[in-house]
Amino acid sequence: MLQQAEATKLKQRIKREPQTLWTPLPGPQTEAYNCTADQLFYGGAAGGGKTDLLLGLSAMEHQRSIIFRREFKQLEGLRERADELYTPYGRFRGDKELWRLVNRIPRRVEFGAVQLIGHEKKYQGRAHDLKAFDEIAHFAEQQFRFLIGWNRTPDPSQRVRVVCAGNPPTDAEGDWVIAYWGPWLDPSTRTPPSPASCDGSPRSRARMWR
Repeated sequence: MLQQAEATKLKQRIKREPQTLWTPLPGPQTEAYNCTADQLFYGGAAGGGKTDLLLGLSAMEHQRSIIFRREFKQLEGLRERADELYTPYGRFRGDKELWRLVNRIPRRVEFGAVQLIGHEKKYQGRAHDLKAFDEIAHFAEQQFRFLIGWNRTPDPSQRVRVVCAGNPPTDAEGDWVIAYWGPWLDPSTRTPPSPASCDGSPRSRARMWR
């Protein structure tokens, strides 16, 4: 936990520096940031801003977030980018894979991994208003469905959502991604929805492609 003096320093610095911690790039990243769908799949090539979107949403729009990679060793790039964005605004607890940020209101951003089937159960009952997945096609469907079961918050004013970043699957384990977001990925789907169905309908899904 941040010491009181450290927290006060951070608040004073943010007051002196009114710019936001992170701002989405114009175009698809901004559209994804503002999308009202409950579940969003944001895809694109390497360097397309997928990881930044997850870190930015966590820091700017949510109180309790968790960003998953399939394996802990895959979190390295996420940690490095978080260091660049978050260090002026908070502190990282490496033993808990947790950032505590002071940016208008306190925020918690956690990193997690579920390498093997069954590892997802260690997150049972742990509520987050943002459940984010980096490279979603690396996850098994049962892991994804289990983890989003606790996408909730006790704060009625806080939005809850699931955001998945990645590309179409390259192996059989990720084929579920095609079926799950099929209407948004398969142009041959009968009466397909619009490319970005961010209409806010109950449990709506959307995909964005950069």
